[in-house]
Amino acid sequence: MTLTREQMIEALAELVREHRNAGRSSEEIATIAFDAMSPKPLVWQRNGDHWAGGFGYVIRRMRAVSGRYYLTRRNAFGQEFDTLEQAKAAAEAYHVAAFWAMSGIGETT
Repeated sequence: MTLTREQMIEALAELVREHRNAGRSSEEIATIAFDAMSPKPLVWQRNGDHWAGGFGYVIRRMRAVSGRYYLTRRNAFGQEFDTLEQAKAAAEAYHVAAFWAMSGIGETT
């Protein structure tokens, strides 16, 4: 389900009201709101020697070539890893970094 900007603002305002009424501090409410708005982990689905994580992330096991794992994003070859876990961790790090870069949170001008 995709919410409009106004629906997202109202949902965030309701979250703040709920926790303010429960007597939580501003820092606690900010933490709760930040966690609610943070990117969710990638969910991996396996199909043979391929793992799709969503948002264009794909890991391929290249058995015929090296047996290593190649992390790609939107069909552009990227990095090579020794283990599937290393490739998934790198994809997760890119996913989170891209999310926060697009959000504008933490930017200084």
